[in-house]
Amino acid sequence: MFAVRGKNYMEDRKKCTSAEGLYQAAGVDYYRTYARVSNICDFLDLESVLDGVPVSSCPGVPSLLVFNVQIPSAAPSLASTKYVG
Repeated sequence: MFAVRGKNYMEDRKKCTSAEGLYQAAGVDYYRTYARVSNICDFLDLESVLDGVPVSSCPGVPSLLVFNVQIPSAAPSLASTKYVG
C-alpha cells in the first residue's frame, strides 16, 4: 500500500492509503541479445506461466501483464550505416 493524493488534495493536502494493486510481481527475466526483439512473448511459453496465475477479478483486466523493455547496451556510432532497430 502507498500513500496517494486524495480527491481533495489540492485543497486539504491530505494523502490517503491506496487501494490494493491489480497485479503482484511474479518474476523478472533478463535476456541479452544484440538484435531488437519487438515482442518477447513470441519466444516465451506463457501457457506454463498461466497455470499458477489466478483469474483476474476485474473485468477487462488481463490475468498476466508482460513488459518488454529494451535498453541499449552501447552508444550508437555516428558513422554506422547498419540499422538494427
